Amino acid sequence: MTDPVSSELLAFLESLWKTRSLTRAAELRGLSLSTATRLIAEARHVFGDPLFIRGGSGMVPTPKMTGLIRRITELLDGMRTLAVTEPLDPARFTGTVRLAGVDNSIFAFILPGMNTIYRQAPHIRLSFCSLGDRFLESLETGDTDMAFYAPPGLKTGPGFHTAELFSSGHVLVTRAGHQLQKRWEEKGRLTAADLAPWRRLAIGYGHDVGRPRSAESQIGEENADIAFDMPYFLPAPFILAETDFIVRLPVFTVRIFSKHFPLFIIPGSEKHLPVWHPVMVWHERTHADPTAQWLRSLLITGIRERFRSVTEEFSPL
Repeated sequence: MTDPVSSELLAFLESLWKTRSLTRAAELRGLSLSTATRLIAEARHVFGDPLFIRGGSGMVPTPKMTGLIRRITELLDGMRTLAVTEPLDPARFTGTVRLAGVDNSIFAFILPGMNTIYRQAPHIRLSFCSLGDRFLESLETGDTDMAFYAPPGLKTGPGFHTAELFSSGHVLVTRAGHQLQKRWEEKGRLTAADLAPWRRLAIGYGHDVGRPRSAESQIGEENADIAFDMPYFLPAPFILAETDFIVRLPVFTVRIFSKHFPLFIIPGSEKHLPVWHPVMVWHERTHADPTAQWLRSLLITGIRERFRSVTEEFSPL
Protein backbone atom coordinates (compact mmCIF):
# COMPACT_ATOMS: atom_id res chain seq x y z
CA MET A 1 0.00 0.00 0.00
CA THR A 2 1.30 3.47 -0.92
CA ASP A 3 1.81 5.81 2.02
CA PRO A 4 -0.63 8.76 1.98
CA VAL A 5 0.77 12.23 1.25
CA SER A 6 -0.62 14.93 3.52
CA SER A 7 -1.13 18.56 2.57
CA GLU A 8 1.16 19.48 5.49
CA LEU A 9 3.94 17.41 3.96
CA LEU A 10 3.47 18.96 0.50
CA ALA A 11 3.33 22.49 1.92
CA PHE A 12 6.53 21.87 3.85
CA LEU A 13 8.32 20.59 0.73
CA GLU A 14 7.16 23.68 -1.16
CA SER A 15 8.58 25.91 1.61
CA LEU A 16 11.84 23.97 1.66
CA TRP A 17 12.09 24.34 -2.13
CA LYS A 18 11.66 28.13 -1.80
CA THR A 19 14.01 28.68 1.13
CA ARG A 20 16.60 25.90 0.64
CA SER A 21 16.90 25.92 4.43
CA LEU A 22 15.34 23.48 6.89
CA THR A 23 15.30 26.15 9.62
CA ARG A 24 13.74 28.86 7.44
CA ALA A 25 11.19 26.44 5.99
CA ALA A 26 10.16 25.48 9.53
CA GLU A 27 9.80 29.16 10.48
CA LEU A 28 7.80 29.87 7.35
CA ARG A 29 5.37 27.07 8.17
CA GLY A 30 5.28 27.85 11.91
CA LEU A 31 6.87 24.49 12.77
CA SER A 32 9.47 23.45 15.29
CA LEU A 33 12.79 22.23 13.93
CA SER A 34 12.07 18.74 15.25
CA THR A 35 8.77 18.66 13.33
CA ALA A 36 10.54 19.84 10.18
CA THR A 37 13.13 17.10 10.60
CA ARG A 38 10.36 14.54 10.99
CA LEU A 39 8.61 15.81 7.84
CA ILE A 40 11.70 15.62 5.65
CA ALA A 41 12.32 12.07 6.89
CA GLU A 42 8.70 11.17 6.13
CA ALA A 43 8.93 12.72 2.65
CA ARG A 44 12.10 10.77 1.87
CA HIS A 45 10.35 7.56 2.89
CA VAL A 46 7.19 8.31 0.89
CA PHE A 47 9.00 9.28 -2.31
CA GLY A 48 11.92 6.87 -1.96
CA ASP A 49 14.48 9.61 -2.55
CA PRO A 50 16.59 12.02 -0.44
CA LEU A 51 14.76 14.93 -2.18
CA PHE A 52 17.21 17.49 -0.66
CA ILE A 53 20.86 17.10 0.21
CA ARG A 54 23.08 19.51 2.11
CA GLY A 55 25.33 21.67 -0.06
CA GLY A 56 27.39 24.80 0.21
CA SER A 57 24.39 26.98 -0.64
CA GLY A 58 21.93 25.16 1.61
CA MET A 59 19.53 22.29 0.93
CA VAL A 60 20.01 21.32 -2.72
CA PRO A 61 17.08 19.55 -4.46
CA THR A 62 17.68 16.22 -6.14
CA PRO A 63 16.46 15.57 -9.71
CA LYS A 64 13.49 13.71 -8.18
CA MET A 65 12.48 16.79 -6.20
CA THR A 66 12.97 19.04 -9.23
CA GLY A 67 10.54 16.83 -11.11
CA LEU A 68 8.02 16.82 -8.25
CA ILE A 69 7.86 20.53 -7.40
CA ARG A 70 5.57 21.53 -10.28
CA ARG A 71 3.01 18.86 -9.39
CA ILE A 72 3.26 19.74 -5.69
CA THR A 73 2.62 23.42 -6.43
CA GLU A 74 -0.35 22.58 -8.68
CA LEU A 75 -1.87 20.34 -5.99
CA LEU A 76 -1.45 22.97 -3.27
CA ASP A 77 -2.87 25.73 -5.49
CA GLY A 78 -5.84 23.51 -6.18
CA MET A 79 -6.39 22.92 -2.47
CA ARG A 80 -6.15 26.64 -1.74
CA THR A 81 -8.81 27.50 -4.29
CA LEU A 82 -10.99 24.39 -3.91
CA ALA A 83 -13.80 26.14 -2.05
CA VAL A 84 -13.64 29.43 -3.96
CA THR A 85 -16.60 29.37 -6.37
CA GLU A 86 -16.78 33.09 -7.18
CA PRO A 87 -14.66 36.21 -6.70
CA LEU A 88 -14.84 37.86 -3.29
CA ASP A 89 -17.29 40.78 -3.15
CA PRO A 90 -16.79 42.55 0.22
CA ALA A 91 -19.87 44.69 -0.42
CA ARG A 92 -22.04 41.58 -0.05
CA PHE A 93 -20.36 40.28 3.10
CA THR A 94 -22.67 40.34 6.13
CA GLY A 95 -20.73 38.19 8.59
CA THR A 96 -18.82 38.93 11.79
CA VAL A 97 -15.03 38.89 12.12
CA ARG A 98 -13.72 38.48 15.67
CA LEU A 99 -10.55 40.32 16.70
CA ALA A 100 -8.59 40.17 19.96
CA GLY A 101 -5.97 42.35 21.59
CA VAL A 102 -5.28 44.85 24.35
CA ASP A 103 -7.21 48.13 24.25
CA ASN A 104 -4.29 49.87 22.53
CA SER A 105 -4.91 47.56 19.56
CA ILE A 106 -8.14 49.36 18.68
CA PHE A 107 -6.58 52.68 17.76
CA ALA A 108 -3.11 51.38 16.87
CA PHE A 109 -4.12 48.47 14.63
CA ILE A 110 -7.84 48.60 13.77
CA LEU A 111 -8.73 52.30 13.52
CA PRO A 112 -6.16 53.09 10.77
CA GLY A 113 -7.95 50.79 8.29
CA MET A 114 -11.49 51.13 9.63
CA ASN A 115 -12.87 53.65 7.11
CA THR A 116 -11.55 51.64 4.16
CA ILE A 117 -12.96 48.40 5.57
CA TYR A 118 -16.48 49.79 6.07
CA ARG A 119 -16.41 51.60 2.75
CA GLN A 120 -15.67 48.36 0.90
CA ALA A 121 -17.79 46.13 3.17
CA PRO A 122 -20.58 48.33 4.58
CA HIS A 123 -22.38 45.38 6.22
CA ILE A 124 -19.41 43.72 7.94
CA ARG A 125 -19.36 43.52 11.72
CA LEU A 126 -16.04 43.65 13.57
CA SER A 127 -16.21 42.26 17.10
CA PHE A 128 -13.32 43.05 19.48
CA CYS A 129 -12.50 41.24 22.71
CA SER A 130 -9.68 41.21 25.25
CA LEU A 131 -6.61 39.07 24.64
CA GLY A 132 -7.11 36.12 26.98
CA ASP A 133 -4.49 33.69 28.22
CA ARG A 134 -5.80 31.05 25.79
CA PHE A 135 -5.97 33.27 22.73
CA LEU A 136 -4.03 30.83 20.51
CA GLU A 137 -6.53 28.11 21.31
CA SER A 138 -9.32 30.59 20.54
CA LEU A 139 -7.82 31.25 17.10
CA GLU A 140 -7.61 27.52 16.43
CA THR A 141 -11.18 26.74 17.53
CA GLY A 142 -12.74 29.67 15.68
CA ASP A 143 -13.82 31.72 18.68
CA THR A 144 -11.42 34.39 17.38
CA ASP A 145 -10.31 35.05 13.81
CA MET A 146 -7.18 37.15 14.35
CA ALA A 147 -5.28 38.67 17.26
CA PHE A 148 -2.77 41.44 17.87
CA TYR A 149 0.14 40.64 20.17
CA ALA A 150 3.18 42.62 21.32
CA PRO A 151 5.19 40.92 24.12
CA PRO A 152 8.49 39.30 23.07
CA GLY A 153 8.97 35.58 22.73
CA LEU A 154 5.60 34.56 21.28
CA LYS A 155 5.61 30.81 20.56
CA THR A 156 2.74 29.88 18.28
CA GLY A 157 3.45 26.29 17.25
CA PRO A 158 2.31 24.52 14.08
CA GLY A 159 -0.63 25.92 12.15
CA PHE A 160 -0.22 29.58 13.12
CA HIS A 161 0.82 32.55 11.01
CA THR A 162 2.18 35.93 12.08
CA ALA A 163 2.90 39.24 10.35
CA GLU A 164 5.08 41.87 12.01
CA LEU A 165 3.31 45.23 11.77
CA PHE A 166 6.12 47.67 12.62
CA SER A 167 8.82 48.27 15.23
CA SER A 168 8.59 50.95 17.89
CA GLY A 169 10.76 51.73 20.89
CA HIS A 170 9.51 52.66 24.35
CA VAL A 171 9.83 55.84 26.36
CA LEU A 172 9.09 56.93 29.91
CA VAL A 173 6.34 59.55 30.11
CA THR A 174 4.76 61.74 32.75
CA ARG A 175 2.50 64.79 32.73
CA ALA A 176 3.67 68.13 31.40
CA GLY A 177 4.77 70.40 34.23
CA HIS A 178 6.01 67.51 36.37
CA GLN A 179 8.98 68.29 38.63
CA LEU A 180 11.09 66.03 36.41
CA GLN A 181 10.44 68.36 33.48
CA LYS A 182 11.51 71.35 35.57
CA ARG A 183 14.63 69.48 36.65
CA TRP A 184 15.41 68.66 33.01
CA GLU A 185 15.04 72.32 32.04
CA GLU A 186 17.39 73.33 34.86
CA LYS A 187 20.07 70.62 34.49
CA GLY A 188 19.73 69.55 30.86
CA ARG A 189 19.75 65.88 31.89
CA LEU A 190 18.01 63.37 34.12
CA THR A 191 19.68 60.50 35.95
CA ALA A 192 18.35 57.26 37.40
CA ALA A 193 18.58 58.93 40.80
CA ASP A 194 16.26 61.68 39.55
CA LEU A 195 13.68 59.10 38.47
CA ALA A 196 13.92 56.81 41.50
CA PRO A 197 11.60 58.76 43.87
CA TRP A 198 8.68 58.75 41.46
CA ARG A 199 6.28 55.81 41.47
CA ARG A 200 5.21 53.99 38.32
CA LEU A 201 2.04 53.19 36.46
CA ALA A 202 2.44 49.68 34.96
CA ILE A 203 0.52 48.47 31.92
CA GLY A 204 0.29 44.75 31.17
CA TYR A 205 0.92 43.67 27.59
CA GLY A 206 -1.24 40.81 26.45
CA HIS A 207 -2.26 37.77 28.42
CA ASP A 208 -1.47 36.63 31.93
CA VAL A 209 1.53 34.28 31.83
CA GLY A 210 1.55 33.33 35.48
CA ARG A 211 3.49 36.30 36.76
CA PRO A 212 2.52 39.80 37.93
CA ARG A 213 1.31 41.87 35.02
CA SER A 214 3.92 44.49 35.88
CA ALA A 215 6.72 41.97 35.28
CA GLU A 216 5.61 41.68 31.65
CA SER A 217 5.31 45.44 31.28
CA GLN A 218 8.39 46.68 33.07
CA ILE A 219 11.19 44.78 31.29
CA GLY A 220 14.40 46.65 32.00
CA GLU A 221 12.82 48.40 35.00
CA GLU A 222 12.63 45.52 37.46
CA ASN A 223 13.30 47.77 40.47
CA ALA A 224 10.60 50.29 39.60
CA ASP A 225 8.22 51.17 42.45
CA ILE A 226 4.84 50.35 40.93
CA ALA A 227 1.92 52.28 42.37
CA PHE A 228 -0.85 51.14 40.03
CA ASP A 229 -1.05 48.11 37.75
CA MET A 230 -3.62 47.71 34.96
CA PRO A 231 -4.09 45.93 31.61
CA TYR A 232 -5.20 49.10 29.77
CA PHE A 233 -3.36 51.75 27.76
CA LEU A 234 -6.09 54.27 27.07
CA PRO A 235 -6.63 55.52 30.67
CA ALA A 236 -2.89 56.22 31.03
CA PRO A 237 -2.87 59.91 29.98
CA PHE A 238 -5.87 60.62 32.21
CA ILE A 239 -4.09 59.03 35.19
CA LEU A 240 -0.90 60.94 34.44
CA ALA A 241 -2.85 64.21 34.33
CA GLU A 242 -3.90 63.77 37.97
CA THR A 243 -0.83 62.10 39.49
CA ASP A 244 2.96 62.33 39.55
CA PHE A 245 3.38 58.79 38.18
CA ILE A 246 5.75 57.76 35.40
CA VAL A 247 4.65 55.22 32.80
CA ARG A 248 6.42 53.32 30.07
CA LEU A 249 4.66 53.45 26.68
CA PRO A 250 5.46 52.55 23.06
CA VAL A 251 6.76 55.54 21.10
CA PHE A 252 4.00 55.12 18.52
CA THR A 253 1.34 55.29 21.24
CA VAL A 254 2.95 58.33 22.85
CA ARG A 255 2.98 60.16 19.53
CA ILE A 256 -0.76 59.62 19.25
CA PHE A 257 -1.42 60.57 22.88
CA SER A 258 0.72 63.73 22.65
CA LYS A 259 -1.61 65.14 19.98
CA HIS A 260 -4.36 65.28 22.60
CA PHE A 261 -2.68 65.40 26.04
CA PRO A 262 0.10 67.56 27.54
CA LEU A 263 2.87 65.05 28.24
CA PHE A 264 6.54 65.18 29.16
CA ILE A 265 8.61 62.51 27.44
CA ILE A 266 11.70 61.80 29.54
CA PRO A 267 14.68 62.47 27.25
CA GLY A 268 16.97 59.54 26.56
CA SER A 269 14.67 56.93 28.07
CA GLU A 270 14.12 55.25 24.69
CA LYS A 271 17.76 54.12 24.59
CA HIS A 272 17.36 51.98 27.72
CA LEU A 273 14.04 50.28 26.96
CA PRO A 274 13.09 47.35 24.70
CA VAL A 275 11.77 47.68 21.17
CA TRP A 276 8.13 46.80 20.50
CA HIS A 277 7.45 44.37 17.62
CA PRO A 278 3.66 43.97 17.48
CA VAL A 279 2.35 41.17 15.28
CA MET A 280 -0.93 40.06 13.80
CA VAL A 281 -1.60 36.38 14.52
CA TRP A 282 -4.03 34.01 12.80
CA HIS A 283 -4.50 30.29 12.39
CA GLU A 284 -4.24 28.10 9.31
CA ARG A 285 -8.01 27.71 9.65
CA THR A 286 -8.51 31.17 8.09
CA HIS A 287 -5.22 31.50 6.22
CA ALA A 288 -6.66 30.84 2.75
CA ASP A 289 -10.12 32.29 3.39
CA PRO A 290 -10.67 35.15 0.85
CA THR A 291 -12.55 37.36 3.31
CA ALA A 292 -9.86 36.92 5.99
CA GLN A 293 -7.12 37.60 3.44
CA TRP A 294 -8.89 40.77 2.30
CA LEU A 295 -9.36 42.03 5.86
CA ARG A 296 -5.78 41.22 6.91
CA SER A 297 -4.47 43.07 3.87
CA LEU A 298 -6.50 46.22 4.59
CA LEU A 299 -5.60 46.21 8.28
CA ILE A 300 -1.87 45.73 7.65
CA THR A 301 -1.83 48.42 4.95
CA GLY A 302 -3.69 50.87 7.19
CA ILE A 303 -1.44 50.17 10.17
CA ARG A 304 1.80 50.66 8.25
CA GLU A 305 0.57 53.82 6.50
CA ARG A 306 -0.53 55.32 9.83
CA PHE A 307 2.81 54.41 11.39
CA ARG A 308 4.69 56.12 8.55
CA SER A 309 2.55 59.26 8.72
CA VAL A 310 2.86 59.53 12.51
CA THR A 311 6.62 58.94 12.33
CA GLU A 312 7.04 61.65 9.67
CA GLU A 313 4.77 64.10 11.53
CA PHE A 314 6.70 63.98 14.79
CA SER A 315 10.38 64.74 15.22
CA PRO A 316 12.46 62.02 16.94
CA LEU A 317 11.82 61.80 20.67
